[in-house]
Amino acid sequence: MVEGRAISQSNLADLERGYAPARPHLIEEFARVLELNRDLLYLAADIVPPEVAEELRRLTPEERELAWGAFKQVIADAQAGKLARPGPATGAAKAGRTKQAG
Repeated sequence: MVEGRAISQSNLADLERGYAPARPHLIEEFARVLELNRDLLYLAADIVPPEVAEELRRLTPEERELAWGAFKQVIADAQAGKLARPGPATGAAKAGRTKQAG
């Protein structure tokens, strides 16, 4: 059930085949019910999670360009095997502390 409504078999089949776009409320519900990482479902659907989109809208064009460059560098590092798995002192938590300190 999504937003108080059941999803029909035909709607689900359309989603699975890529005939219908995934909506954020569906992604959230699938992640909850299937106990999956919602961010990976957003990625699979080629949709930016709403809170990320909001943060991006708050950035200046220059900040967005820097963020995109940093993202691409993380991907390149991961592909090259140079990226450590995020832990408590890495990833978003570290980025938040760095931003506050700077």
